[in-house]
Amino acid sequence: MTSFGESISPIAKRGVEYQYGYDDPPNEEADGTATIIGTTQLSNKNTTQMMVANGKSQLEGFENDFQPGTPWAYRNVTEDELRFDYQSVQFKFKWKDGVISEQRHAIKYLIFFQPENDPETEEDESVEDAEVVGTIEWNGQGEESQVFTIDPDQRKGRVDGSYRLLPVQINVKKQGTASAPTDGLIVKKGDKIVIKATTIPKENTTFLDNHIQWSKQQLKTDGTYTEWAEFGEQKEEFGYTTDTSGIFQLKAMIYDTQEFLFVREKTDTHTSGDHLLKNGDPDSFEVTDTQKKIDIRDQAKGDLGSTAYAAAVANGYFEAGTNKCHLFVAEKAQAVGATVPYINFEWLPLPPHSLPPVANQWAGMPADSEHPAYTITGWDLLADDAYPQPGFIVASGFETWATGHAGIVDYDGRWISAGSTNVNRNAEFKDYKIHTLTGGTRPAGKRKYTGN
Repeated sequence: MTSFGESISPIAKRGVEYQYGYDDPPNEEADGTATIIGTTQLSNKNTTQMMVANGKSQLEGFENDFQPGTPWAYRNVTEDELRFDYQSVQFKFKWKDGVISEQRHAIKYLIFFQPENDPETEEDESVEDAEVVGTIEWNGQGEESQVFTIDPDQRKGRVDGSYRLLPVQINVKKQGTASAPTDGLIVKKGDKIVIKATTIPKENTTFLDNHIQWSKQQLKTDGTYTEWAEFGEQKEEFGYTTDTSGIFQLKAMIYDTQEFLFVREKTDTHTSGDHLLKNGDPDSFEVTDTQKKIDIRDQAKGDLGSTAYAAAVANGYFEAGTNKCHLFVAEKAQAVGATVPYINFEWLPLPPHSLPPVANQWAGMPADSEHPAYTITGWDLLADDAYPQPGFIVASGFETWATGHAGIVDYDGRWISAGSTNVNRNAEFKDYKIHTLTGGTRPAGKRKYTGN
């Protein structure tokens, strides 16, 4: 018999129920309407809390049999409190076959919680009260990660709702464009950029608003960065008018605890060894003063991978077996209309000829111990603490007149330069400096074009 009536205690109901077509065995009289007056009492109390505990106690343990899929966990007591749904999940990350160590990168996800909606309120709690309750992080090393667990009662206690993993991808583009160039974003000072933290779920695209703080830091000539400085709006997406030239890294602080950097979406094939830039490494965007600097950088970028300036290759007056980094920077600047004075002179090989500034001269080394740095007309030598910009010609050097190295600054601060075997992006400010006679170092020399 089912219970009926009104509750008279936590474990009892009392009331009246009418049953039509009542069968009166042994059918001595015609069937009729029966009036049932009764009290239903549970022999033992069975509260919602007890139902939940009993349900969880019947959950089977995890099996060590992982299948491809999307991790998902949830907890829900139905509105009538007669049913309890619960799922915790264990998962791990594993690289696909063929992903080599140089392609592996750190992985980080938000744990996103959406509470069950209360139908008795006007607001949708599954949207209004959604929140980030933690992160899942793996350094990407090895074939697979450790095992992670999302157990609802260990995350939000006895709060009904669902849990899923959300990636966060930071994108920066120039306003009015569909996306940033795949080889790096460069804009001119005063241009407006759009910064966005792209997340899933798509149906709740602004849940980070008022829970996100943006910060940027600027590259210095010694290869380090300034302190992080907050800027912009506390929104998942916002426009920003650039007002300072330089090379910047970017990060978003979410819910005051979870930090996400603007990172590379692919491995840079023009870097290698200790200088390799992998998918997932920090990326940058650049703000420059003039279009000419952008043109010089773009011209240099077009030669990435070229062997025309390799040490083993003869190029014009430069014989095989000679370094040609200074020829590279001079010719790339000249190709876009910048003037480079050829301030050096050689008799051999015949005929006598002029040559472009060498790395030490670009770096601002003195002509000798009694004279100031060489003047390169049209190219101002900047102070040691001047911030780098793409399109600058930069160089390391030695006051002992040993060979230095010259390059053209790219959007992220790497140098596009002619190495011993090809044009690449391995050189960077932290490694290439000016070495003084006293054994110390100074930041690499920087020159900006001031001609037409």
